[in-house]
Amino acid sequence: MIRTAYHRATARHILATVVITAGLALAATATVAVPAQTVTGTIAPTTTVALPSPPEYTARALDFIERYALKRTSVDWATIRADAERKATAAATIADTYDIIASVLKSLGDRHSSFQRPPDAVRLSVGKVTGYGFTAVWPQLIVITVAPGSPAATAGLAVGDRIDKVDGKAPRHANGVIAIPAAADGEFPLKITLTVTRRNTRTQKRIVISRGEPTLISVPKANVAQSLELPGRIGYLELPGIVGTQADQDTYATGAQQAIRTIDAVPRCGWVVDLRTNRGGYIYPMLAAAGPLLGNGPVAGKIDAAGVTEQWVYSPGQITIRRATAPGTTDTTLGAGPDPAAVSRAASPYTLNAPDAPVAVLTSSLTASAGEATTIAFRGRANTRSFGEPTRGLTTFNVMTQLPDLASIIVTNAVDADRTGKTYDGPIPADEVVTVDWNHVGDAGDPVLNAAVHWLSTQKSCAA
Repeated sequence: MIRTAYHRATARHILATVVITAGLALAATATVAVPAQTVTGTIAPTTTVALPSPPEYTARALDFIERYALKRTSVDWATIRADAERKATAAATIADTYDIIASVLKSLGDRHSSFQRPPDAVRLSVGKVTGYGFTAVWPQLIVITVAPGSPAATAGLAVGDRIDKVDGKAPRHANGVIAIPAAADGEFPLKITLTVTRRNTRTQKRIVISRGEPTLISVPKANVAQSLELPGRIGYLELPGIVGTQADQDTYATGAQQAIRTIDAVPRCGWVVDLRTNRGGYIYPMLAAAGPLLGNGPVAGKIDAAGVTEQWVYSPGQITIRRATAPGTTDTTLGAGPDPAAVSRAASPYTLNAPDAPVAVLTSSLTASAGEATTIAFRGRANTRSFGEPTRGLTTFNVMTQLPDLASIIVTNAVDADRTGKTYDGPIPADEVVTVDWNHVGDAGDPVLNAAVHWLSTQKSCAA
């Protein structure tokens, strides 16, 4: 069974931050890139199937990789496959093949393909991961997200805390975030003790966090940039990552549009879209969420190794898919209109008072995967400019298959494209480069936000 999904993924690295990252030896304590396209439904852990032999299991995985991998022709695939098949003949169990398959995916060199073992894959299918539920950036050591209801939130960890020690030792890091070394069984430790300094009081305290299953179902925010009152009737929308069931994704999109409606009750002359903490997730609900700002019509898409182009089209409240197999030939396999063909939808869609208002997009080096695809969706939009740091560089689209034991393979099979057809395969530079100061995100000392507000204030709609 193939389901389009994942801009970044393995579930191992998602939650010490809401963390998903493919195959790191360290279990992150921060969100790393999360999947990006859409994985609908859930994987039933009670499913009973007759499992194939280890060589047959490996062959099935290799067949999927061979068919869909974007980079397959860039490597010596015949040798890689033959080596994997040889190793699989010595595997006593299916579990013995996991490292073999993961190694094959790594050899593709796309940095986005990954293998998820059954427990991780099952949890991720319903928007959960094993971990603690916070993200802390390196080298600033600042907590930038705490998942609502997560073990970290319950223990009292707060955004803005500086992590001085983890279990009495200096914090370790991976991919720009603080990471928690895995226990002997490969899982997160049952408990960790953080020594943190509070941002406002400068007092130090110890926080003990127990391992749990935090949710990756996050909530968009629309307001006047947290504690910063933005001048000139400028609206603010923060879009975090989202992973969950189809219902979760639609709830996310609906919540974002309702929030936009609320803030636009006083008509806004311009908007800030903040993607600095968006490490990835499912792209379709993010596009549906931002739809009122993106505008109607094609907003982004992908192009695979075979040259098949796919456009993601926004119409009020929903995202549909339009595919073209050859120049000038369009196959609308997922049609337009308010019908089940929509891959994500927001109830009671909203239209801005000023649909053409200028938009400032904020990015950081942590913006990844579906967060980058959302960034790309604003490329080509009139009156739009980006501010901050170059993004992570996972600007590719993945497809996923579920194996008989409920493990999952996520394979990069396309590069992202903007509404003009321009493709991206690497970090996305900001139009105006500004270093993120994680100590002041969202307050009066936020250099990226201040640069965006300055630009918006010079635009005709806000200068009037």
